[in-house]
Amino acid sequence: MALVWSLVFGFFSDRLHRVTVMAVAFAFATLGYGALAFTADPGAPEARWVLVLLGIGQASAILAPALLLSQEATPALRGSTFGFQALFGGLGILAISLAGGQLFDSVGPAAPFSVMATANALIVIAALVVRRLP
Repeated sequence: MALVWSLVFGFFSDRLHRVTVMAVAFAFATLGYGALAFTADPGAPEARWVLVLLGIGQASAILAPALLLSQEATPALRGSTFGFQALFGGLGILAISLAGGQLFDSVGPAAPFSVMATANALIVIAALVVRRLP
């Protein structure tokens, strides 16, 4: 699903403001993680649509920052900017994996997905605030 969605997302991203794309992308991720947090059995056939939504959200959240950076970073600093994005993205994945595992063990199976939904929702809010700036 992520592969197919990436084509659709790329098509629409070319027609929208990049910060709007960030808000939409992370809104999909928020919905996907939030829905998975409320899914009793992610392996059940009826959960497939939730997983499709999560795939759409993940693909969107991975592509949107790269699209924003490709537009906003100056050509002279573009490589360094993408390198820092990759570095901090990797550190974020390590941190959320550690925290998610601990939350899974101490709180329950839905906790890591609730935290991810909340983190993504905060990015949506930040993007909407930035979008409103002159």
